[in-house]
Parts: sequence; C-alpha cells; structure tokens
Amino acid sequence: MKRSSILFLVALCLGVASPVFAATCTITDTSSLQYCLDQGAAVDYFNLQSDLICSAGECCGTTGALINLNGRSGVTFQGNGHVITRTSQQTACPALSVVGASGIVIQSLRIDEDESTPRCLGDGGCSASVHIIGSSSITMEDVGVYNSKEIGIYVKGVNGFTFNNSAVSNAGVVGILVGENDANSDNIWITNSVIAHTGANGLTLMGMMGDPSGAITNVVRNNVFDTNHIWGAYHTDDFPEGGPFNNGGQIYVAHARSVAIEYNVIADGRCDNCGGYSGYANIPAFELGAQPASGGGPLDYVLFHANKIRNTYGPAFFKNTGAQINSTSAIWENDMRGVTSFKYPSAFAGPTFGTNPIGDYSPSANSYGYLSNFIQKMSVSGYLVEANWTWQHPGGVLRATYGLLGYPRARTSMKPIYRCLAGSTNDFPSLDANCEGAGFSLHSILGYSYEPDFPGAVPLYRCWTGSQHFVSTDVNCEGATNVLHLGYTVVQ
Repeated sequence: MKRSSILFLVALCLGVASPVFAATCTITDTSSLQYCLDQGAAVDYFNLQSDLICSAGECCGTTGALINLNGRSGVTFQGNGHVITRTSQQTACPALSVVGASGIVIQSLRIDEDESTPRCLGDGGCSASVHIIGSSSITMEDVGVYNSKEIGIYVKGVNGFTFNNSAVSNAGVVGILVGENDANSDNIWITNSVIAHTGANGLTLMGMMGDPSGAITNVVRNNVFDTNHIWGAYHTDDFPEGGPFNNGGQIYVAHARSVAIEYNVIADGRCDNCGGYSGYANIPAFELGAQPASGGGPLDYVLFHANKIRNTYGPAFFKNTGAQINSTSAIWENDMRGVTSFKYPSAFAGPTFGTNPIGDYSPSANSYGYLSNFIQKMSVSGYLVEANWTWQHPGGVLRATYGLLGYPRARTSMKPIYRCLAGSTNDFPSLDANCEGAGFSLHSILGYSYEPDFPGAVPLYRCWTGSQHFVSTDVNCEGATNVLHLGYTVVQ
C-alpha cells in the first residue's frame, strides 16, 4: 500500500482534520515551497509548477537554505524548467543545500541569483549557491545555476555526484569547486554541460580523489568552458578591488587522482584585470598543481585527452611552481588553435606527453581571448560567411550584424552557438561542438541565444543554398532552405 493511502486511513481512524500529506507535493509559490519542505519525510517528490521569486528573509527559508534537503534520502525535486530567483540573501545561505543526504535528484530547475546584486570577491564570507556536502548519489540533470555571488556549486566529501546537461553561468568566483583536501570526493561526473564567465576558475578540483590503482572513477567530459577567470578575483586580502589579480586557468586541477578530463571545449581565455606573473600572460586553459605551501597534493592518474582549446591569451597548460604531476598522468591529442603556447614553463615534465597539435585557423581566432559575441554576416568572393570580427575577412562586404549574449542566462538556452569551418571560406554556425561530422573543424564560440521575449529579439536560422550556408532572421531563408533554428538574436 502506498504511504499516502496509509496516512489517509490513519487520519480517518483517528478523526484527524489536518491535511493528509501525499508523497508528491506541488509548488506554485514561495509559501507552498516552504510548506512542502516542512513536511519532511512525508514528501519525497517536489513538483514545481511555476517560476518563483523570493525576497527579504524568505530567501533562506526557515532552516538556512531556500531549498533544504539536508539528511534526506530518495528525494526528487522536479523543476519542470522553471526559474527560482533570489533577490536577497544570496550571500547569506545557499539556494539549495544537500548535506548528509543520499539518492537526491534535482531535475530541470533554474536557480537565478539576480545579476544586479554585486558579486563577492573570494574572501570566504559568501555562501555558495548550491552546497553538496557529505552526501552520496546526488544527480543534477538539466539544471542551471546563474549569477552566484561566490561559488556556483560546492562539492565536498561526496561519493557520487552527477552534473549533466546543465550550466553554471556568471558565478562571482568559481563555477564548480570539488574539494577540499580534508574531505575528498569520488565518483564525480561532470558531463555535457556549460561553465561560463566566472570571476576565477570555471572548475576547481582540490580533492577529486579516485582509485589509487588508477582506475578512472571521475570524469569531466564533453563540457564547454568559456571565458572563465574573466576577472581574476579570488583572494581580496592579497589583491584589493581593481587588481591586479592573479592569473589562473579556466580549469584548475590542484589535487586529483584517477580523473579523465576529455573531449571538452575550452575557449576565449582572457582576464580583464589580471597582472601577469611567472613570465606568462593571462589565462591558460588548464592550470595544473598547487604549490605545496597552499595545501595542494600531486596529480596522479589524471588524463587530459582530446580537448579542443580555442582563442586563449595564454598557454594551453600551465604548471604552478613546485607542483607535483606524476608520470602516471598524461596529456595527449589535445587540439589547440589560437593559443599563445602549448605549455608553460615549456620544459615542465612529469606527465606523459603524446601528440598535441597546435596551430591557427585562417581566418584566425587568435584575438587575445576576445571574441565579439556578434555574428558578422559577410560576403567574401561570392561566398556568404559568418565571422566573429569583420577584420577576419579583409575585403569582405558586411551584410548584417547579429548580436548574441556572452554567456547563458536563466531563461535562455544553455548551449552556445559555434562557428564551424570546412576551409577558409566555407563555414557554418552550429549547435554541435563537433561540427556535425568528419571534415569540419570547430573555429570558435559565436555566443549564446537571447531570451525569446527579450526586447527586439528575433529568431535566427541557418539556411542552405545548395552550395553554402548563411544565417538569416527570415523563416523562409530568403528563398533558400531553412536547416536549423539557432536561437534568438538582436539585429544591430
């Protein structure tokens, strides 16, 4: 017999007039959210039916988090694609807390921490938006975390965490932090997701520690890391507001074991207020190893394989002074275009190196980490091309300029729009980082779709003439064939 039926029968027998709580609880506003959470174990399926906005004291709930699933087991929170926006208390408590829990599924939920509220600067005084601590078997599927004030998702002492088809965008300091050395985590899978425009590292691994024999138990695969470490802010005690701040990687692997980091796109690395140090400029794709004084340990059985690194003002791989990277780790088949160098220092040893092709595309994506977040529709020698910058095609004629966002927002698609190449004058926009098949190469990230209801936004399509692609806001593709709806643009 179902728990809800048992509770109903007990209520009848006892003559209880109070509501009977079913296993499923429907949420339509902040009051019903708190009501459902207050029922404890009587509810194991939360069903969000509308967007919510909290303000003032209600944004920390009654137990120190807006959504508190601490100590719970076997719970699903179904967001149905809705957005929960916090307009206050973002620095005081997490929006979602999962501490000492197991078997938790968070699905199709957007958490928006309100971009207009100032970010923190890494002084440790601000809460992460999502706390996952001392827990097991936690899944976040189709979840977006936006505008976190310090850390987007903090994972510590966790055995089993999956973050899939999701996004962390515009976090104040770190997108996802897996740490720390005193409470390591294992069986962590971060896949098919976007981490974009964080103040410092998009992903920091300070204690992702798997099987000592080297069997891979942790995976970072098929993600997009885009324009992270944009501000360089991490320790304000050392670097007051205004900088210069420390350089650092879009992905920082400080202390890890038995991890595969593969098939990711790491693009547009730059820092707008960093001061260079150790002889290299700005932002590497990967920052490897922590200095022993900062509590870092070795990198053991950490595999960097088949990542696409694009448009980075800095090396693809940077090793911190004194960091230990054992020969059990390996770096191979990473494809680098528009970067300043393969690695710094150039002679750093430790991991096993295979073939890592480095080069440039023509037209070049090497613009010091900056891309325009516009699609420049141009005519070049009879071809229609979609460039990031007009200067990429000297002599071309500008036909139209389509504006895009620089990072995902809570009511937009999480996925970027890519520029793909099949030769220097044959290109096309795509939603696939692999450019839809053999023979095509990823050039760059063009940007992200606007919200459908953003003022002035119109649909943007990829069109096909029979011999070439072009972009248009005309659903009929100006007489050509409509191939793909890319998203929404604001025509400039």
